[in-house]
Amino acid sequence: MLFTHARIKLTLLLVTIFALLYVMVAVSIYEVTDRLTMRELDLQLSSQSFPLVRRALLFLEGPSALRTGILLEHPYSALSRHPLMVIRNPQGAVLFADNSSLASSLPFSLAGMHHNVLFSTVYLRTLRIHTLVMTVQLEGASGSVAGYAQFVIDIDRDMALLSRLISVLLWVGVGGIVLATGVFFVASERVLRPIRRSWERQQQFVGDASHELRTPLAVIQANLDIVLGHADQSVMDNLEWINHAKSESRRLVRLTGDLLTLAKADSHQTLIAHERVRLDEIVLEVFDTLQVFAEAKGIGMHVDIQGDEVAPGQNANAAPNSPGEAHSGHEGDAEGAISVWGDSGRLHQLCVILINNAIQYTQEGEIRIRLTRIRQSAVRLEVEDTGMGIDANDLPQIFDRFYRAEKSRSRGGSGAGLGLAIAKWIVDSHHGRIDVDSKVGQGTIFRVTLPTDR
Repeated sequence: MLFTHARIKLTLLLVTIFALLYVMVAVSIYEVTDRLTMRELDLQLSSQSFPLVRRALLFLEGPSALRTGILLEHPYSALSRHPLMVIRNPQGAVLFADNSSLASSLPFSLAGMHHNVLFSTVYLRTLRIHTLVMTVQLEGASGSVAGYAQFVIDIDRDMALLSRLISVLLWVGVGGIVLATGVFFVASERVLRPIRRSWERQQQFVGDASHELRTPLAVIQANLDIVLGHADQSVMDNLEWINHAKSESRRLVRLTGDLLTLAKADSHQTLIAHERVRLDEIVLEVFDTLQVFAEAKGIGMHVDIQGDEVAPGQNANAAPNSPGEAHSGHEGDAEGAISVWGDSGRLHQLCVILINNAIQYTQEGEIRIRLTRIRQSAVRLEVEDTGMGIDANDLPQIFDRFYRAEKSRSRGGSGAGLGLAIAKWIVDSHHGRIDVDSKVGQGTIFRVTLPTDR
């Protein structure tokens, strides 16, 4: 419901912005078209009326015997693209008109006249037609006003085109808004999809974190209650309950540390150092540290560090069977060192997560760790185990926070399902890639590819 309201609000906001922009564009188009059309009509009327201005002045100042002959030379009497002329005296009374009905309905006003010329658009109700009128003030030889001449042409077709343009813009706007509403409604769902996914993941993260934190706290409280109930006994008598509380407190510390790491990663607060790091030394260090846990479970663990990838059909270097062999076989070969640009602490954490997971979910068999330079600008770290494996349906979610593939895997370890999420973040922060192949009952291979360049 929350995102439905947000989707509707986002759609309305986008439609409002679209409508405002369209109105601005439509008004601009109409204004420009109207001005260009009227300017063209003004120029047309001026050019056609210029020869008639002198005749109108001769009519007003010439001998009365010549007036009729002067005006007979202008044969037009019907309103068209050819200007009709109306001559008025200084008081505005009509002295002559090509069309008497036109003259009787034509208004006369001098408001807004500029340089003795006034253009105006007049709608003649009696004729039901739009006209363009040019009123010219005629000055006699003495400089006084001799009268006025009005020249009228029919612009009904041009006004109809402008009205049609308004209709087109209106219908296009309505249709565009309807179409935009549907498009924006669909687009808003796609825009909000990552936000909704993040919100849902955050809600799930908070719920899972609360659950994971509640369990060790409940265990600690229960064990402490038992100890308090045995107040008359010594510490040694309650050592079992104290150890349980201590173990859960350690788990709680690890869990809060992982949560803090992921929270900083989400807020981009965790900085990744970029320096030249000997990845082979990090792998060997983690191998030395965790081999004891593999031996405790009776699992063989081997490491193979190569400077170059072994081609198919060639024999790989024998993997060392002990930490000492691994070190002695590599430390003397400086040319075969495998280095990357990154954060040594985070890369160490990555190796611990992958190797510890392999030990945790492997009951018998062996674990192989391979570090290989696959090309000049990249290296690959592989951690392969012969454990219980992961179902194909669970593989896409194994890097999600608090996700543990099966109940059997959940019971098999004490983790909270944050390790692989942190591993994925570390690899992404180093601009690398992590992949996994797994078959149920056969084992799992994690492959990490990291660039060696800055």
